[in-house]
Formats: sequence, structure tokens, C-alpha cells
Amino acid sequence: MIHRSSFSLFFGFLFAAIINYTTHSQTMEEATAHHEKGEYKAAVDMLLKLAERGQVSAQSALASMYGQGVGVAQDHVSAAKWFSKAAKKNDAFAQAKLAYLYAYGLGVDQDNKKAVSLFQKAAEQGHAEAEFNLAIAHEKGLGVLQDFVEAATWYSKAAQNGHVQAQSSMGLMYYEGRGVPRDFVAALAWYQIATEQGDAKAQNNLGLMYTKGHGVEQNYELAVGWYQKAADQGLKFAMNNLGVMYDNGFGVEQSDEEAIKWYRRAGQSDLKSGSKALLQSGLIDNGVSIEALQQMAENGDPVAQLRFAQMFETGDGLERYPRQAAIWYQRAAKQGNGQAQARLGMLYETGTGVPQDYVMAH
Repeated sequence: MIHRSSFSLFFGFLFAAIINYTTHSQTMEEATAHHEKGEYKAAVDMLLKLAERGQVSAQSALASMYGQGVGVAQDHVSAAKWFSKAAKKNDAFAQAKLAYLYAYGLGVDQDNKKAVSLFQKAAEQGHAEAEFNLAIAHEKGLGVLQDFVEAATWYSKAAQNGHVQAQSSMGLMYYEGRGVPRDFVAALAWYQIATEQGDAKAQNNLGLMYTKGHGVEQNYELAVGWYQKAADQGLKFAMNNLGVMYDNGFGVEQSDEEAIKWYRRAGQSDLKSGSKALLQSGLIDNGVSIEALQQMAENGDPVAQLRFAQMFETGDGLERYPRQAAIWYQRAAKQGNGQAQARLGMLYETGTGVPQDYVMAH
């Protein structure tokens, strides 16, 4: 089963309003007029008549209305039915949307292979969304064998067609050297193109490049600026990275208060007390013995696991032991702790306590 973090994260709004097809049909023009006026029921009635006569654009538009539940009760089965009819007539939009339905089992039995087949047909017609999703399928091995070269090929096509998430993903492929030679300059170029369209992930990753000096001169101030832009759009990784910058005084005046604020926004809003928030950020652990901390960590408390990992990594209160640090970061990261995930990525990048692995690092 494909997780929604795969295709849906990037696929965009599932059922676009596509009634404004260019056509010489007076009745299609009437359907368009009804839709633009918000007379959705009348639009659906008109589209149904046209769809039953075999008009492809009406079939795709009607499927969209069913999928959205606009002018008619939401019905994925009916959406799949009409997308299927249009897809058989080689309508790229219908093929891409039907592929999405198969990817998630909406109105049809979930089937990754059918989804990929339909994405392939639409992508070969230059449909940017389909190109992008086909790239995801190859990158993650969803319905096809995992193939980074093929993934990079389709990301590149979608990126050149102006697909912003594909542009960001292409930057990541170059940054990690997956399917293409590792090239920080190329990664930077794609991230910059994506940031011009406001892509939060590209903003965060551009900040990371400035933080590490990869492909650019290291500049913490610029890094903070890009993290802030991404954080303002709600990206939790960027919020965590801002916390790290404030925690260490990188590019900003060091501030425990700001660090805690951003760590909490990154996913620690469920913390019940200020003292625990401070412990979470790794700033203080006053009044908590190592024995008590260890017990909390072993009982599954991600806050304690994070602090325990930090102590093993730095030798603060415990003998420095990078392997144990990695183990405890992993345990906290598996529970969704953003700071642990970020730190674990750094360990993989440097090969500290774990085998060096640039893919795992990001």
C-alpha cells in the first residue's frame, strides 16, 4: 500500500476544475457557464449528457465533479468510471487522475502497477504531474523496481515542465548523487528555481547548503533567512533547524527562549511544562539525575532519549560513546522527535557512530 506521504504529498489538488476545455460544443459552453456561476448541479446535469455521448472533455470534467463532490455527492466509484472512459481515449489528464485513484484505492482496488502504467501513459504525453509521480514511483520502488536513474530522468522532465516539487526533488537528487552524479552546484541551481516559486522544502534545503557550505560559501545568516521562510510556511524540519541555529547562536544571537520556541513548534507542542521543554531542547536538565534520565529513556520517553543521546555524543555527564549516541537518537527519531532526526542525519553524513551514508543523512 502506498503511503500518502508518497504520491499525495506532491500530487496537488486531486480533482482540478477542468470544465473550461476549449470546444465548439454549445452545450459544453453552457456547462462551463453554469460552473463559473456556481450552478454546479446544472453543470453536472449538462456534463452527464455530454459524457454519455462520449465527449472526452465532459467525461474528465464529470469525473472531477464526482471526485470533489461538487454539484453531486462525492463518489469515487463514479469518478473512477468516468476517468477510465476518458483515459481509454488517451486523455492525459484522466490517465493521471485515474492513476492517483489506483494508487490509493479510491473507487477502485488499490493497485500500484496499474497506477504506474497510467502515470507512464500520461507522462509520455508531457503531463507534468504524471511525470513527477512516475519519478516518485521509480525512486521509491512503488509498482516498479526501484531505479534512481529512471527517477532522475522523470524528475528532470517534470522540472523542465515547470513542476515546482520536481524542481526541488531534482535538487535533492543532485545533492545526494542519486541517479545523477553528486553535484552541489546543480543542486543549488534547482533549489533556487524552486524557491522562486515559494517551495518550502527547497527553501529549507537551500538553508542547509548555506549552513554546511555545500556549493556556496558558508553563511549562517543566509541559512537562517531560508529556514525562516520555510518555517513560515509550516515546514517542521525548517522550524527544527531554526531551533538549532538559535540554540548554537549560528547566524543569530544565541537565545534559549527562541530555540525552545522553534523546537516546540517543530513538533513538541504537547510538552506539559517548561522544564520538560528545556530538557527536550537539550539546554538544561537541572534536577534530573542520570539514573532517572536513563530510566525515562528506557521507558520510551523521546525527550529523555534525546538528552541521553546528546550526553553520549558530547561526553557531558557520561563517557563519550558515539555508537550509543546514535542508538538513542534513532529511538527518539522513530517517535517523531525532530531534533533527534536532524542530529541523526548529521551522524550519518559524518559517519559518526554509524556507517557514513549520504542517503540516510537526508
